[in-house]
Amino acid sequence: EFYQGGVELIGAAGTGADAEMLALAVEALRQAGLTEFQVGIGHVALTDSFLENAGVAPELRLEIKSLIARKDFVGLETRMGALGLNDSLGREVKSILALRGGREVLQKARSLARIPAMVEAIEQLEEVYRSLDALGLAAHVFFDFSLLRDLEYYTGIVFEGYAAGLGYPVGGGGRYDRLLGQFGWAVPAIG
Repeated sequence: EFYQGGVELIGAAGTGADAEMLALAVEALRQAGLTEFQVGIGHVALTDSFLENAGVAPELRLEIKSLIARKDFVGLETRMGALGLNDSLGREVKSILALRGGREVLQKARSLARIPAMVEAIEQLEEVYRSLDALGLAAHVFFDFSLLRDLEYYTGIVFEGYAAGLGYPVGGGGRYDRLLGQFGWAVPAIG
């Protein structure tokens, strides 16, 4: 059991809304009194588009994404081998998922990505970074391409906040553009 505050930006699509939500997360951590913290940023399309392109059946995607979320790369390699994914495809995804760091990883990811949806996701992350940099917040963010949230409804950017000395995230969220449509109101959202 834990206390949490929720913030939702409903009806706004695009990287501007994504950057706004991330800026709010950084400011909330500052206002909470944290001085040593980072917000990790990922994008679910990096994993989803790879799995779809590789022909992985939808029922197996959850299992693979769970391995990635737990950063169980040995289990991931074993499972991908059992699925018969070719070695070059496996190396490509492992190379991209291993990327973690500042702006430089975006360039590295761009050079590795062949799938159009992955390239588009990287471009979106670059736009978000530029917005955060313009706000003076780039020092508080990093990219982690293996970052996946534990809920399956996320459709785009995802993020988690980490504070020095704590072994668990102090915040997180992401884009969930199709979730509200399941309840009769089809609008984009991030929270």
